[in-house]
Amino acid sequence: GWTYCGQGGDHELAKDGPVAQFALGWDWIQSTPDRHTGIWDRVQIVDHDGAYLHNVYVRADVCAAVGAAPDHTASPHADVWLEVEAAGGPENLCWRVREGGPGGPVLPEVGGRLTMPGSKGSGAWFKQARLWMPWQHGEPVLHTLEVVGAEGTVLHSQRFGLRCAAIYYEARTNGPAFRINGQRLFLAGANWITTDQFLRFAGNSQRYDDEVRLMRRAGSNLIRVWGGGLAERPEFFEACDRLGMLVYQEFWMTGDNNGPQAGSYSWPLDHSVYIDNARDTILLLRGHPSLFWWGGGNELYPSDLCPPPDINRAIRDMVDELDGSRPYVQTSSLLQQMKTYNPRDVLAALAVNDGPYGAQAPREFFLRNPQLHYTLYPNRTGVEPFPLSINPEVGGPNWPTYSGLKKFITSERAPSRKGSEVAEEFDYHVFEAFNIDMTVNRPNWTSSYSHTTVDPVYDLWGDNPITTSLERYSWRANLVQYAQHRLLFEGYLQNQWSWYAGVILWKGQAPWPSLRGFVYDWYLEPNAAHAGMRAALESLDHLQVSFGACTGADAGGRGGAARLYRVHRGWATGPEAEARVQMYSLPGGEFALSRRCRSPAIEPHAVVELDCELPWPSSEGAFLLRLTLLDKATGRVIEGVENLLSDPCSGGALVPGMDYRNLDEAPVELQLDHPDDVRSTDASGEHVVVVSNHGKRAALLVHLRLFEQGSGKEILPVWWDQDYFNLLPGEERRVSWEGPIGVVVATGFNVGGGRTPSLSPEDALRV
Repeated sequence: GWTYCGQGGDHELAKDGPVAQFALGWDWIQSTPDRHTGIWDRVQIVDHDGAYLHNVYVRADVCAAVGAAPDHTASPHADVWLEVEAAGGPENLCWRVREGGPGGPVLPEVGGRLTMPGSKGSGAWFKQARLWMPWQHGEPVLHTLEVVGAEGTVLHSQRFGLRCAAIYYEARTNGPAFRINGQRLFLAGANWITTDQFLRFAGNSQRYDDEVRLMRRAGSNLIRVWGGGLAERPEFFEACDRLGMLVYQEFWMTGDNNGPQAGSYSWPLDHSVYIDNARDTILLLRGHPSLFWWGGGNELYPSDLCPPPDINRAIRDMVDELDGSRPYVQTSSLLQQMKTYNPRDVLAALAVNDGPYGAQAPREFFLRNPQLHYTLYPNRTGVEPFPLSINPEVGGPNWPTYSGLKKFITSERAPSRKGSEVAEEFDYHVFEAFNIDMTVNRPNWTSSYSHTTVDPVYDLWGDNPITTSLERYSWRANLVQYAQHRLLFEGYLQNQWSWYAGVILWKGQAPWPSLRGFVYDWYLEPNAAHAGMRAALESLDHLQVSFGACTGADAGGRGGAARLYRVHRGWATGPEAEARVQMYSLPGGEFALSRRCRSPAIEPHAVVELDCELPWPSSEGAFLLRLTLLDKATGRVIEGVENLLSDPCSGGALVPGMDYRNLDEAPVELQLDHPDDVRSTDASGEHVVVVSNHGKRAALLVHLRLFEQGSGKEILPVWWDQDYFNLLPGEERRVSWEGPIGVVVATGFNVGGGRTPSLSPEDALRV
């Protein structure tokens, strides 16, 4: 017996203040039995004589150095004035800077006296300092600060990065947007809770590094640390510093428990304790360049009540005084408070609403404010578009791989169609059906109306059973979430800087073995949603099929040809290019269509519709698409991606773009071999495997797994250079990875399912 806790259980934990409120349970996790009682982080006891050197901080006004003009020319260097302070310590200390890491050269001209309480130090110019950049736009450069005593003894050292973080009102999207180092940045990220429900990995540098790398591999440039979780630990921020990942860190409040939806606006009970903890957190984390902005909490409204005014003022003042290098935004969302929302007041709220959280028809992602545009808000008339410059939470159902599922689920009974019958285990792990509301002309989602609902795991296939095997359900769910997550991000990308300045997925990870809200599971295995997100976001110069209006469609919007778009998020002009599209019919992989289209040079932050119609060879069934963007002058491949799509313009498909009736789920046998030109025996170097399809059907969403040679234990995570790829009959693919060697096993949508390794030559390769 267990009890579903809902959003924050009895909400009482919010009385305590600076705690992880998700411990009470949420719609994506069960409650934590002991509510994190006790010591869970590292504890240090410091013995000192009263002159303890602590809270050392580098103050650098990088924004003044790079300039504040819109779309300032990006440069990886700037002349920056540095001053260094400490909250206490011995007298007459000096500071100096090493270029790069601790072993880098000392810069003799960059140094001075340390500022201490009651003693003003001296600063210095860091000429042409290399700036810290987010990973897709440059190198996340870190320098080393050293504090030295009178005899030159190094008493303290720490890493620091130089960057300008700024929020501003963006007229094109009518709301907030962000710049880093003078350049506006389209935010494409994911929400984060913490690494583990029981906080077992707090302070675990390797776990943090693995999870941030997985987020980065998905194409994310931002992680939002949600207000119902933790103020993340320094080891998390160190990983983000190294990997060039930006962070939006919220304090410990959520509207679910702090008044707006339940609980009390006056909570926490002890405001001074909360403010003291906020102060300590600012001092602890302010030196990390990856920390992009502070947030007051999750879905806090109205602005004059939540957070409590004294807490809100205190945090804003402390951010200005103690930090001074990044903004503070009071709430993630005002949740439909249309009358009080002022999109120009960018420090009051990131957004006026958030969501949705369910599966959508693909075309919905390309409309302004997917699904939310149906909502008839109580204080807003009509369903006209409203500004949602940055959506802090939007997502859909998720599912692990079949093998990942079996690590925590013993049942072999798959959820039935539309989730009408679900085993208790699935319910406990917060199962969410993939149902899509296909109702035409719905009045608004808050009203009662007759729903036309499709379950894409059951209804979009050649057969139409009420139940299926759990293995088949798992791989179908993975194909569905691949399409959903890719199209979600591509819908936002196609409208960047016209409707949107950013989008943050709800969620990127889950702190327990879950069936809701993750692109990699608690065991660190990516699912196909991770691959879909990566396909949309990995390249800053991206080619995509639009699900907007079709060329030559009839009056009802049916039929015609799909359109091709080039989306550029880079800071420099993209070259003149040739876009190539090839389509292959399924399941056999026969060549079906080819298009070559010219793309003129593209400006930074631009979206261009190419003069290139894409008529589908058939309005029924899915095709394998291969899209390649080539530099016209050099022939260099700018981007090469695949997709599995049916006709976006089909008038007869149940869900246009996701018609899978032609797919054959019978296993395709793949061959795994050592490449002739690579003989790697290094236990931790780069290794290569060649995956070949000698069958007569295409192998879809090929996902490799790695196992220890002797024990058969699975190795996770594995940094494959490609994942969830597709192989036509007669094709082979070289796949490389870094890390340990072991036994490689091929799985996939129609590739041997979720077999565990028998270590026989038929299904595994010993590397």
